Amino acid sequence: ARRCLMAFVTNATLMSPLNEVSKMYLVQDMTTLEGLLGRLSNLKDLGEAFGALRALRPLLFVDDEPFDTLASRLAQVQGAGLVPHQDVVHHLMQRAPASVPPFFAAPASPQRRREITDYLSACSSQGFTACASRVQGVLDGADAGDPKAAAFGAAVREMLAKHAQDPEASDGAE
Repeated sequence: ARRCLMAFVTNATLMSPLNEVSKMYLVQDMTTLEGLLGRLSNLKDLGEAFGALRALRPLLFVDDEPFDTLASRLAQVQGAGLVPHQDVVHHLMQRAPASVPPFFAAPASPQRRREITDYLSACSSQGFTACASRVQGVLDGADAGDPKAAAFGAAVREMLAKHAQDPEASDGAE
């Protein structure tokens, strides 16, 4: 059940586009998952994995703008520390300004699913390094002339640097 919850959290944070309609579908899916898992086990016994799922809900509804403070505002959400750091970064990247390239460029297709699966495999084997590397690549491809993209990129890079200095500080349920 813990693995199921963490897989859901990871996949939910990679959801794109993250508009109001997709947020509502995601909340509905979270509620359904909680109900189904609640029939199989006591959800409180699932510890940080259940906490990560619960913390994801309010993260969805933090306002995107201003982009330069989005990372810090996400970190302030109650329970956000239970969400694995790379999943917070994934969620943050899905909310990037339009001038920042998408985390996964392929449209919905078998190719996109393969790209996501390969990325998640790299995250499993290489840890946060795989996430940070991909994020840096995406940010490097952003429109440097867009002030929103520049502010967003600076905030995300600062978040990555903090994690590199103290990887245990915000690993959540990993």
